[in-house]
Amino acid sequence: MVALKRYDFHGTDGESAPLDGHLTALCDGRIEDEGATHTQMDFANEFIGGGVLGHGAVQEEIRFLICPELVVACLICERMDDNEAILLMGAKRFSDYRGYCDTLRWVYRKYGDDNTKRDSMGRAIDTELLAIDALCFGSTMDFWSDQFDADAIKRELLKAYVGFSLQTPESPHGISTGNWGCGAFGGDMELKSLIQWMAACLVKPHSRPLFYYTFGNERFSAALQHLVHVLRVRCVAVGTLYHMLVEYGHEMRSNFRLRPRRQRLFRWILHQILDNDANWKE
Repeated sequence: MVALKRYDFHGTDGESAPLDGHLTALCDGRIEDEGATHTQMDFANEFIGGGVLGHGAVQEEIRFLICPELVVACLICERMDDNEAILLMGAKRFSDYRGYCDTLRWVYRKYGDDNTKRDSMGRAIDTELLAIDALCFGSTMDFWSDQFDADAIKRELLKAYVGFSLQTPESPHGISTGNWGCGAFGGDMELKSLIQWMAACLVKPHSRPLFYYTFGNERFSAALQHLVHVLRVRCVAVGTLYHMLVEYGHEMRSNFRLRPRRQRLFRWILHQILDNDANWKE
């Protein structure tokens, strides 16, 4: 038995909330394997399931294929609005896979006897999938830079916050996630990782810990973990980081023609913090 819950939200006042949530960046592992004991992110299309019934073969479609009971969501869920998320509970995993997109291949998964833990309604209580859709940006600089506009950042922050706030009494506290909206949708990994962490820190009454899978990207994993540590130690607020993101976007677009080789977001934020520390000491 599979259960679906749709949730909408109309705003949050969390600008002064501290960035005190835990984030663990993991280079190895996959959301559906090592991250299976937490709420698992579905990097969804606004029409849930995306191209699973067609030729889609990326994160969401793969997840629906290895847990085929999820496909029922395509039939009963309408397009998600900007302030909506969908929680899918109880889908059993039947198979494995290797590859991605054009290299995707089905792999047999031996699970032996069915020892899946179930609730009183027969749902698999160790499988909870959270579907939130990201905005789509192009690969060219003109369109790709749009994700750093204030409205775009607000939209993604609201979408992630809505999803992370969606819990049941049986929901795991932690969330397994990764590069949401950073494949075909053209999202920036550094921006999207910070937006997700900010959203997790806003959840009440307690922030939700993130387990962030970087899919083998050791450099990004280390950089993300370091920046999170720096921001937590300096007690930076969610609103402060939000304004940093907007300022970075403005500076990047203003100077792009003069300096096409832009400074990466993480490094730019660290420089801002170090400059502020130096000014304070003076």
